[in-house]
Amino acid sequence: MTLLVASALSGCTAPNAPSVAPSNSDMQIRADYLADLASSSGIDNPPDVALVRFVSSEEWAAVQIECLGEAGFDVSLLPDGQGIDPTSIPEGQRVRGGVFKVAQYICEAMYTLDAANSRGLDDDQLGALYDWHLSESVECLEREGISVAPAPSRQRFVESYFTVEGWYPYASVDAMGMGNSEWNALNASCPQSPPDEVLFD
Repeated sequence: MTLLVASALSGCTAPNAPSVAPSNSDMQIRADYLADLASSSGIDNPPDVALVRFVSSEEWAAVQIECLGEAGFDVSLLPDGQGIDPTSIPEGQRVRGGVFKVAQYICEAMYTLDAANSRGLDDDQLGALYDWHLSESVECLEREGISVAPAPSRQRFVESYFTVEGWYPYASVDAMGMGNSEWNALNASCPQSPPDEVLFD
């Protein structure tokens, strides 16, 4: 199945390919992210996918939608413009290890979110993010009936943030088990990211 999806995407266009090779640091961040993505998606033997280019956070969703469309998956943008609505895909294809999960992995590997988005926070900002997650994200999600995985220590959170061991409250949310309206309502009640003033005061 993985080979079939990879084959379907092998002919995808590669607009705006980078003229400058990414740094070793950027590629390591990408490798760590893809390893985590494969694990969370139930992909035991992820394909080796070449990077086409890094994409900005502003274009990420649109690029993913186009890539998935070329693979035969008709997905759309969520109303908040920040993600992909997969509810048009049959549930059997959206399960862990399913064909849609494989396609998502391949598209994210081809067009990975710019590592600069991950490198942008220093230790002090990561500490502030940790405090916000504990006081806001965790409490809000638990009020919604979601059991959040125990948080690491503040120091461990900072040290592991850019690795596959990084802790993130929304990782405990079964997003694929939610309908579009339920997911949007949860994000509205419990934002995934803090206001800019928390990190950039």
